[in-house]
Amino acid sequence: MADNKEQAFCAIVTARLTEDGWAIYQEVETPVGRADIVAVRDGIRWAVEVKTSMNLAVMDQARANAAYFHYSSVAVAAPKGGPVTRSWRFAEECGQVFGFGVISLHPKSHETQMMRTRSRGRLNRRPLPVKLHEEQKSEVQAGSNRGGQWTTFKSTLRNLEIAVRHSPGIRLRDAIKRISHHYSNEPSATGSISRYIRTGVIKTLRLENGLLYEAKP
Repeated sequence: MADNKEQAFCAIVTARLTEDGWAIYQEVETPVGRADIVAVRDGIRWAVEVKTSMNLAVMDQARANAAYFHYSSVAVAAPKGGPVTRSWRFAEECGQVFGFGVISLHPKSHETQMMRTRSRGRLNRRPLPVKLHEEQKSEVQAGSNRGGQWTTFKSTLRNLEIAVRHSPGIRLRDAIKRISHHYSNEPSATGSISRYIRTGVIKTLRLENGLLYEAKP
């Protein structure tokens, strides 16, 4: 149930930011965890953590995200009566200290009023690098807590599946040479992929005498 609510709140944020011209990436891996939403526009990256209630965990994640993005914010459903509770006042005070912004969400309001930015947060002019993938725009949904995030391993596997689809029976080491992957070198990639296929971690491919094929239905 919590997953469904959080995904619904994420949908409010992504819809509003998309209307404002931001490109949306969802469930983005970072060195400090996973950002629910990363919005990109004109070279600016803005991380938004979306939760059903204001708490220390979401504030701490936004604080950590601030090192890796130009802007970092929390977006939380406003309680009955509006965001005037002690926890919200505390969140805004923490945001001023640690540099993150605060957004209140109002699902029952008119669509133009569902997302209200209370404070933008402090600009980080030199954010640390975070890799974004095109698949994070469409392959995952923000707010998922069931392993739905796009990872570098999934990107490698997708590239390998495409290579095998175009060249059935290709040697594993030759396929690795053709694709972009996240491993440090080709022998490491070949050994790991071979092991994952044999042990069933990778279920979409099969390996026969060193040759790769799509798994049988």
